[in-house]
Amino acid sequence: MKGKTLSSQSQGLILSLLNYFQQEKDNVGPLLPLGWLRH
Repeated sequence: MKGKTLSSQSQGLILSLLNYFQQEKDNVGPLLPLGWLRH
């Protein structure tokens, strides 16, 4: 995808994911239990 610009919606999603994973890293583990994700 070299040379293509992401839409603002895609950029927002990526920034949200990066923020979430940074929080997980700071928390030294998942923020949400896996059992919660199944419901």
